[in-house]
Amino acid sequence: MTILYNDQQYVEDSNREQRLSSGSFWCLFACLLVATIFVLAPYAYCQSSPSYQIIISGVEEELKDNILALLSLKKYQTNTNLNPHLLAKYKDKAQGEIKKALEPFGYYAPTISLNETRRNAQDVITISIEKGPPTIVAQTRIECIGQGCDSPWVAKLRISFPLQSGATLDHRKYTQGKQQLITTALNKGYQNARLSRNIVEVSARNNTAVIGLTLELGDRYFFGPITYQCDFINHSLLRKITAQKEGDPLSPRAITRIRQLLLGTGYFATADIQYNLKTANAGRVPVTIQLTPGVVNRYGVGIGVGTDTGFRGRFDWYNQRVNRFGHQFDLQLQPSERKSRFGGVYTIPISDPKKEKLSLLGKWENENFDNTESKSWTSSVSYDELKKNGEYSLYLKFLDEDYTAGLDSGHATILAPGVGITWRWTDDRIKASQGLSVTGALTGGNNNLLSDTTFIQGLILVKAIYAFLPSWRFIGKSNIGATAADEFLELPPSLRFYAGGDQSVRGYGYKRIGPKDAAGNVIGGRYLFTYSLELEKEIFDNWSTSVFFDSGTATNSWDELTMQNGAGVGIRWNAAFGQVRLDFAKALDEGNCWRIHFNIGADF
Repeated sequence: MTILYNDQQYVEDSNREQRLSSGSFWCLFACLLVATIFVLAPYAYCQSSPSYQIIISGVEEELKDNILALLSLKKYQTNTNLNPHLLAKYKDKAQGEIKKALEPFGYYAPTISLNETRRNAQDVITISIEKGPPTIVAQTRIECIGQGCDSPWVAKLRISFPLQSGATLDHRKYTQGKQQLITTALNKGYQNARLSRNIVEVSARNNTAVIGLTLELGDRYFFGPITYQCDFINHSLLRKITAQKEGDPLSPRAITRIRQLLLGTGYFATADIQYNLKTANAGRVPVTIQLTPGVVNRYGVGIGVGTDTGFRGRFDWYNQRVNRFGHQFDLQLQPSERKSRFGGVYTIPISDPKKEKLSLLGKWENENFDNTESKSWTSSVSYDELKKNGEYSLYLKFLDEDYTAGLDSGHATILAPGVGITWRWTDDRIKASQGLSVTGALTGGNNNLLSDTTFIQGLILVKAIYAFLPSWRFIGKSNIGATAADEFLELPPSLRFYAGGDQSVRGYGYKRIGPKDAAGNVIGGRYLFTYSLELEKEIFDNWSTSVFFDSGTATNSWDELTMQNGAGVGIRWNAAFGQVRLDFAKALDEGNCWRIHFNIGADF
């Protein structure tokens, strides 16, 4: 039998079925959505509201935190499916979990009681803990097996182990002490050093513990011949950079240090250090260092604005590897409204170019502020060395400067040797909690040695930071400078002292403070004295605010020391590269309006 079905009718029936299907779907979806809301709403409420409250007494905060981290009652506190049977199970487990949480702190015999009450329509589980007497270390035995056990560093490790006889047993210090033993042995070249025995025998009855450790040193390894696989840098320079030589202890720390020093130069993209202890000959292991070249040229472009300089731009070209001797060249162009410069520095590394180098500098500058304008060319040669807590520099500078300072105009030629030294102590150079830096500079010239006048000039800069509360910092700064010269006015403006501006007395314009000529133009002075007191408070995240007071002067006589004062408030944003500082300051000695000061930089 054949059934004929009209095509049009088929289409209409299909559309009707589709509409019915679609309507049924949306109806079903709406019902499911409403049902889901009703089901999940109580659950969401329960997730944010714990089923019961836990109160722990009798222990310090540190112990309490460790107890809560292990306590099942805490882990399942917001479980909506927690029935009385499960709750009873977790309460039964609580005593064992609490004892386990207290053991790392040396408490092995606590007394624990649990009490359950109901308060404000909520169950309250109160856990009272008596820690009991702490476990005391009765004896610490550290044995050493292998050649080198009679070395002084082994005796020092025994003495410095953090848990000695009479100390309270603390498993964190025990772990720290074990790590110290292994790390020191590795750093001495014992690459197979291990603890073959490490036990803590606890007597709960006597509340005492005996610690037993056996350090097996194994063979000691040293650097053998060091081979560099690198044809684009002189190998004698590489040996100076790495500072490791044949016969030094071979350790993971030494290998890591070599890699960091090499990559820190900017010469290399990768530094792969290979060695095999099985190839040791009389303990000396051949080491191969494979180096690949890094990016040679780097460029930088920027624009900005500063209250001292006005609108400014910047273009940098930095060649990190001019030749196989590691020479470097940095060319900079910095145009701005009031202070522009163009110049370059050619660097010849003596060892690590980041730490010891000879620098050749050439620089043209044009500075224009108020009624003072100068155009100068400076060339210098300097020896610079970076130390652990600072740096120092010896230099010889030649300065040729045309200038107009108020009513006076002139031309100056100066050949000046000098020295600069910085000593620095800080916990963090970017954002310090405590820190102190002292910088001293001394320079001079003689009219018999290519200088227009004989002079000597010194400058001392001091900065201190102290965080006296978690979110409060005190910042203090002071600059003191003095010049002795046969004819002071023959010194160009770049060698005179001024005060005022972002880095000096805020509230005053750049170089607005100093001796004046007959027309009232600031022309700079022989002496400088400024100081700044600032109080900074963190407010949230990486933001902080500050209040400050600045005072200073530039003068030709200490007997005429008239200080100019400024004060204001500031906002700070603490970034990874340093602080972005925006200050609003007012001069307190004049009827000036508020001035805005903006600068960026690290603390030290």
